[in-house]
Amino acid sequence: MATNECYDDKMIGPIHVEISADDILSCCTKGGWGCRGGWTTSAWDFFVKEGAVTGGNYGSKDCCRPYEIPTCGWHKGEPHYKCRELYKGGTPACKKECQPGYNKNYTMDKYYGAIPPIRESAMDKSEECKKKYLHDAFI
Repeated sequence: MATNECYDDKMIGPIHVEISADDILSCCTKGGWGCRGGWTTSAWDFFVKEGAVTGGNYGSKDCCRPYEIPTCGWHKGEPHYKCRELYKGGTPACKKECQPGYNKNYTMDKYYGAIPPIRESAMDKSEECKKKYLHDAFI
């Protein structure tokens, strides 16, 4: 998940953390279909209402819930062509706990989105940034 932000002068500033794609992928069930896709707006709504913990790539140790599935590809000729062998279980289960050895518990590691995404086509970014802050979500 990435964010594109601009803040007005009343904001202290953004917090930059990597949010767990695994947490959103497996726990967002309203408008999200796990590994089969979903709606970006549903994922953002989940992040605002339920929050998500820190995450990272497969094998990351400095986060609550790193991605569970190693890098893999579905098509012959891709560098990591082994998805069918590596992952046969469908969408990972929603685990409301951090990985062993991480220094926070699941609840204490949660971050929340502040506002729903604003559609880029519906505004002039430069003018909007003068009035309030903006988040565009890409998941």
